[in-house]
Amino acid sequence: MIKALLGVAFIATIAVGSFFVTQEWFVESAEPPSVDEAVEVLDEDRLALRADTTVAGLTIVPLGGEEYAYDTHCSKPQWDEWGGVDAGFSTGNETDIAPIPGFDIVDHQVAWCDGRVAFNSVRMVSPAEDATVTVVRVLADPVLHSDIPADRVTEVTVSGKQAVHVAPIVLGDGISKLSSEDLYVVEDFGITLVSVEGRADLFDIAEQVLGGDR
Repeated sequence: MIKALLGVAFIATIAVGSFFVTQEWFVESAEPPSVDEAVEVLDEDRLALRADTTVAGLTIVPLGGEEYAYDTHCSKPQWDEWGGVDAGFSTGNETDIAPIPGFDIVDHQVAWCDGRVAFNSVRMVSPAEDATVTVVRVLADPVLHSDIPADRVTEVTVSGKQAVHVAPIVLGDGISKLSSEDLYVVEDFGITLVSVEGRADLFDIAEQVLGGDR
């Protein structure tokens, strides 16, 4: 496995400084929250009780020194990684990810072991650049190593499938978000992650990824 596996899942909180600099608040109100408020909310989230449970078939365990997010189906300890893959690249197995209509693919990462692609990640951005969607598919056991606060984790149903919803860190105005909103689905082959930042509905996007009706 590779350290990038944990990074691509990007459950970690976005740094407050860069959030303000890049103006990615996606706030409806005229006045954005203060840095002090953001720091306070981030600290509360960092100190909250970590999820250590099984939800919708996915076992979530705190990192506890673990280096990787996923327990992959690989016989080798180290994967080969290929970044910036052409958008037309197809893995040809269960990890295939179809484009989302209305979004442009800006990054495509794959990694493989034992002669096959075992990790596939596609990042897409809306034309107005006000929303980012990342879809990850990985051949792995239904286990996620991540320091997710327990109070942000719930079980939902999307396209007839049970899924784990990880709510974003939201400020007091109920609009400003300091992290992505994520959805994990345990599949026959492993795990699918759908992650959204900005002005996009996670569940609508997930329906397109998974197929069917909510």
